[in-house]
Amino acid sequence: MKSSKKDTIFWLLSMSFVSLLILSNMIANRLIAVGDLILPSAIIIFPLTYIIGDVVTELFGFRKAKNLIIASLILNCVFVAIGMLAVSLPTPTGATNPSAYSEVFSVAPRVALASISGFFAGSITNSFVMYKMKHKNRLQKFLFLRIFTSTVVGNFLDTCLFISVAFLGILDFGLVATMVGVHFSLKVIYETIFAPLTIMTIRKIVPYLNEENLTNEVGEHKW
Repeated sequence: MKSSKKDTIFWLLSMSFVSLLILSNMIANRLIAVGDLILPSAIIIFPLTYIIGDVVTELFGFRKAKNLIIASLILNCVFVAIGMLAVSLPTPTGATNPSAYSEVFSVAPRVALASISGFFAGSITNSFVMYKMKHKNRLQKFLFLRIFTSTVVGNFLDTCLFISVAFLGILDFGLVATMVGVHFSLKVIYETIFAPLTIMTIRKIVPYLNEENLTNEVGEHKW
C-alpha cells in the first residue's frame, strides 16, 4: 500500500526525533566549555527533540506525540542496555581502544534514570501543555505563545528532574540549583531562537496535510 503524505511526514519527524535523542545520549559524556560554564555537549542537539515534539503535537495531536515519546523512550532504553552489555563483555587481547568505547557507551545507572525520567516527564508535559493551549479558542492563533509556554514548562521539569536525580547528594545543593538555572535558561533561549523555524516548518507542512482532507485537528489552523 502506498504511503500517504501524512504517513511520510510523520515517520520522517519520528525518525529525526528518535535519532536526535539517541545521539544526545551518545555525546552526553563529552563536556564542552562555554566561557566559564562546563556543559554536556548534548545541549547542542537535545533541545531539537522538543522542537520536533512541538511540530508533531501541533500537526498530529497529543495522542500521536505521546506515542512517539513512549516509543522513543523504549528505543533509548534498548540502546543504553545494548551499549552497557557490549562494553561489559570480555575484550580480546590486542583490541584497539576498548576504553574509548566504554567512555561512550557506559552509563551510570543513576544518570540513566535521571535522563530517562527527565526526558519522559518533560517531553510529555511539553506536548500536553501545547495541545491544551491549542484547544483554548482564544489561544488557537498564538502559535509562538503556545510553543514558548510549553517549552518553558517542559524544559523546567526535564532539567529539574535530570539534574536533581543525577547530582543531588553528590554535589552541593547550591551548585545543583545553579546547574538547574543555567541549563534551563540555555534550553529556553535555544528553543526561543529556533521558534521561528518551528513555526515556518509547521506552516510549510500544513498545506500538504490539508490536501488529503485530514481531520480538523490538522486542517483547521488559524494563524
